[in-house]
Amino acid sequence: KGDEFEHDPEMYFIEKVDSEKEMIESFIKTVKENNIDIIIGYNSDVFDFPYLKDRAKIWGLDLDLGVDGSGVKFIRRGFNNAATFKGLLHVDLYLVMRRYMSLDRYTLERVYFEFFGEEKIDVPGDRIYEFWDNGGKELKNLFKYSLDDVVSTLKIAQETLPLNLELTRIVGQPFVDVTRMATGQQAEWYLVRKAYEVDEVVPNKPNMTMKNIKERGSNSGGYVKEPEIGLHENLVQFDFKSLYPTLIISKNISPDVLVKDNSSYNAKFEDFEDYETGYDEIDNLKEEEISSAIDDDEEYYISPEHFFKFKKEPQGFIPSALEDILNERFAVKNRMKATDDPILRKSLDVQQQALKRLANTMYGVYGFLRFRWYSFECAQSITAWGRQHIKKAMKEAEDYGFKAIYADTDGFYAKYVPEMKKE
Repeated sequence: KGDEFEHDPEMYFIEKVDSEKEMIESFIKTVKENNIDIIIGYNSDVFDFPYLKDRAKIWGLDLDLGVDGSGVKFIRRGFNNAATFKGLLHVDLYLVMRRYMSLDRYTLERVYFEFFGEEKIDVPGDRIYEFWDNGGKELKNLFKYSLDDVVSTLKIAQETLPLNLELTRIVGQPFVDVTRMATGQQAEWYLVRKAYEVDEVVPNKPNMTMKNIKERGSNSGGYVKEPEIGLHENLVQFDFKSLYPTLIISKNISPDVLVKDNSSYNAKFEDFEDYETGYDEIDNLKEEEISSAIDDDEEYYISPEHFFKFKKEPQGFIPSALEDILNERFAVKNRMKATDDPILRKSLDVQQQALKRLANTMYGVYGFLRFRWYSFECAQSITAWGRQHIKKAMKEAEDYGFKAIYADTDGFYAKYVPEMKKE
């Protein structure tokens, strides 16, 4: 196939071979002769390399791309098998995009459009054989489609892999593994690394039975106020910067400083049992009484609604680790502001993005049942303090004439209503 394109300048990228066997051999030769360090694919763990391995086997070939001449090896990673080679990195961008983006579908065409706002050439998978068999213009379009797949994958990789390389440095795990890790796993490995640095004992993964899970119940999420229906004008947005990470640090929310015995405090707050129904259903006096009672303690931070206690001293392991992340990110952002070098600024921006991603993951993993530092009390306390903060901010905004029309977790939208303003 393709003889008619031998002198076509548009088809400069085509190499003609006599058989599928020769084509696979050419691919292996190209990788070896060019000392390729990294192979990037899209859904290559599940489709490309399993298919290539099967086709190579039919022709008596081995995908011996490893630096020691070894072939492809499939290792279990999460729900899939990862195609790996000794001394050669392989990244499947499909898995990266599934974690980093929220889309209706994750085809290469869809992801490419999301990044660059451009349509790429597309040939329906169930019609590829028709384009091949028909030859001529359709075959030429098939070749262009194949090239466009490669170019699109490379461009997406150039946008996303620097962040993963930086996470590799921070987390301390192999690059190939980091690209296939969920963000919660990345956070956990960062904490494992940090624990060894400060001689902290690393807990085993929890072994929760269904009975334990049902007894604990589910964690309450962030506060959400349903949006008021209608078209609104004169809107302002109120947003808490890094709300949950800040709460973890400021309230010292960590399993190692959690006081398990709450009996004395349960009695102390028995008059406020309906507090857990939320701010909207409680009169202002009781809200103030509860806040005052909680704030009076000099030894502990006491979470609203559930009254879990956290020692104020010493600083917990996770708040300490999280504070290190935020301090490092603050330092990196200051370096960004101070430099005029665009290349250095871009490199620093990747660093601060990686640190931000790690920090924002920390609060969520407290409620993950397989997290080494899993803590139902910590997870409940973070969101309870979060709800308290946003409700308090909404109430204070009303005093200045701003009526909240929609709220979600760490911020809210409000419109200015002059008659609500207090003198």
